[in-house]
Amino acid sequence: MTEPKKTDRSPSMRESKGALLEAAQAAVADSRSRPPADHQPIRSSGVGRTVFQVIMVGIIGAGAAILITQPSWLVGAKLAPESRAVQTASATLSLVDAISKVKAFVDLRGRLPSRLDEAGVDNHAVRFKALEGTVFEVSVAAGDSVISIRSTDSLKPRVVDAILALQRRT
Repeated sequence: MTEPKKTDRSPSMRESKGALLEAAQAAVADSRSRPPADHQPIRSSGVGRTVFQVIMVGIIGAGAAILITQPSWLVGAKLAPESRAVQTASATLSLVDAISKVKAFVDLRGRLPSRLDEAGVDNHAVRFKALEGTVFEVSVAAGDSVISIRSTDSLKPRVVDAILALQRRT
């Protein structure tokens, strides 16, 4: 008998898949036959954790110190106190707002509110005084004086003056 000739042909796809399957099965069998290794977690000396904690405490402490001292580069420069004209203008506009809300309440309900918050005025510094019928007066402290406006007073000149005063502030 003659020996078959060896050819230089590559294995077929089926043969290569079979070889891969055998190799995978051998690897699984080998891993199952080995005794389990004693895997103990690597214990660190704790130095890394301690360093991290010290750094975090330092950062938190520095942040707290900055928030407590409130440096000007963080919170900005302090505002100058408002002038008397600006205080008066702001108070006047608050009163005009209160008057318009009370007048709207009177138009809707036909009576004066018993309290300003009933009319939707949420500025607690504004005081309300019912006079006769549906006439009323509102007042507010502005600095060391009290500004008051009656519901019968003309509001337009007061609003214009207040807005001009606010525009002039520097």
